[in-house]
Amino acid sequence: MRNLIILMFILVLAVSAYAQKKLEIKDDNYKFSLILPDGWQKSKVEETNKKDVIYYTFDHKKDSTSQILILAFKLETVKDLDNFIYVLEKDASLNIPPKSGDYTSFDKGNYDGKFALYKDLQFTELVYYYRTKNAESTDNHAYMLRFISTNYTSKVEKLFKDIEAEFKISN
Repeated sequence: MRNLIILMFILVLAVSAYAQKKLEIKDDNYKFSLILPDGWQKSKVEETNKKDVIYYTFDHKKDSTSQILILAFKLETVKDLDNFIYVLEKDASLNIPPKSGDYTSFDKGNYDGKFALYKDLQFTELVYYYRTKNAESTDNHAYMLRFISTNYTSKVEKLFKDIEAEFKISN
């Protein structure tokens, strides 16, 4: 009996050691959260002096071919989604490659968005744009969730889409 208890204890420890450690990001000021699977680490967080824009980047610890970027904006009114996308696509500092194909739209009730694939010779990016739609509120937000890869495969695309499914807007 004692050996069985010891064996069970060792088994529980072994399973715990191999359990995936997730990185949870919860930003109450910008009203979003994201859960990243094991292997990702936060590399940079910067916020403007006016506290109206925040920027997060995440790198994969073992795979230097992928990166994630989140841009979050605080807004007093509902942002026109197409204008938001246009401004970000034209922002030279973001260096977004040309769009490959059309946007796909989605509506989640209190927020909506679009996503598209962007490509050039070096990078393939899957970029999601979101905006909250609280017309009666002065507490709205807009977001860019940007997945960047130099080795974009169907496996990488599935990983990115699985991560996007964990992006939650609480506004």
